[in-house]
Amino acid sequence: MTDVATTPEEQLVERVQEVTGRLEAMEDLQALRIADELAGALGELYGEGLTRFFGALTADGTDPGQVLADLAGDGVVATLMAVHDLHPAASAAHPGPDGAQEALVADVEACSARLEEIADAGARALADELAAAVVQLHGAGLTRMFAVLSAEGADVAGVREELQTDGVVASLMLMHDLYPVPLEERVVQALEEVRPYLDSHGGDVEYLGIDGGVVRLKLIGHCRTCAASASTLEVVVEDALRAAAPDLRGMDVEGVEAPTNPIPNSPAAGEQSWLELEGADAIDRGMVVSASQGLLVANVAGTLLAYRDVCAGCRAPMAKDGILLGGTLTCGMCGNSYDLPRAGRCRDDAELQLTPVPLLRGAGGIKVAVDR
Repeated sequence: MTDVATTPEEQLVERVQEVTGRLEAMEDLQALRIADELAGALGELYGEGLTRFFGALTADGTDPGQVLADLAGDGVVATLMAVHDLHPAASAAHPGPDGAQEALVADVEACSARLEEIADAGARALADELAAAVVQLHGAGLTRMFAVLSAEGADVAGVREELQTDGVVASLMLMHDLYPVPLEERVVQALEEVRPYLDSHGGDVEYLGIDGGVVRLKLIGHCRTCAASASTLEVVVEDALRAAAPDLRGMDVEGVEAPTNPIPNSPAAGEQSWLELEGADAIDRGMVVSASQGLLVANVAGTLLAYRDVCAGCRAPMAKDGILLGGTLTCGMCGNSYDLPRAGRCRDDAELQLTPVPLLRGAGGIKVAVDR
């Protein structure tokens, strides 16, 4: 089982967020205001460039070489290409006068000059670092965009599709309201991805709508009172929504009840990370195996379920000596039986329950959420 490394796009976005957080923590209102104005001016410049780039990709059948030439002749796009040293072979045109480009660049230069007004050297350095982070994030996206457009055999429709699935580019499209898939559709798709996990614990999630950028959900079934409800919500649902719809402002969940028998020392969602579960797809139906990180993984009727490999009664490991019949795992040491499809509830003692571990199966493989 190996760590799922933070993706490059996550690192770039996190850097912007981290620097912003450090600026806010300094409580220097002047520095924060100037940094925000500079980041906003940069965002407008890049946003205009991205809008023009994707605007040039609207007509299927257009020659990508011609698109490159047109973009190189666009004042705003050409400015950004120069900043990031992007010189696709087909982009030999020289941009003509562009009033929008001149105004946007002038705003950035004016905001940059105002950095000198910040008295505190540390705050001034942070504001400059924030601007650099914004530029780096957009630069990474532009580099990928022109690489895809310049690829041999590229076609406009294929370029659009590939860029929409690129993490960095998709993040920028969402940031500048250019992503073609509506927010609600992305939320619904993300919930569909986590439903198999919720179903494996006898629950489901109902989509109630989006209000002011906040998605409203309702937990149904055993997940409402499951001792792993908080983990299920914050680690699985919130993680899926964050990946598919980073433009959401929040999540409001109905139907969560405090568990009657909470699992002691259960980690909070923010204390967990995703790990790839290598070889899990080879587990045969009706089999239970031990995995690293102190886990057991069972294949119940084709559904993979993960738990802490500890009997809730006698604390003995269960994967090695336990007996799995149907969806019931019986401890080989004390004989307690646990209903795996129902969040590991003990059939013999209502006070006992195994510790469920979030497991997701997707295009990137099978992964589990474990303590950091």
